Amino acid sequence: METIWSDLMAIQIPAAEKFLRTVLVYLGLLLLIRFLGRRIIAQMNSLDLVVVLLLSNVVQNAIIGS
Repeated sequence: METIWSDLMAIQIPAAEKFLRTVLVYLGLLLLIRFLGRRIIAQMNSLDLVVVLLLSNVVQNAIIGS
């Protein structure tokens, strides 16, 4: 049980790098949404939602660094 908490609280990458990754990913997503337009996003179907969820997993890995 002790190793779970120590792994959870251990900082694996520097805080500045994590902050920079997060800002870059969100700025990229913001630019993508602005580029594609709101109409295309409003017309998404269930398959598009699945693709977005898969992409969110990739973004999560990019932010946390694994």
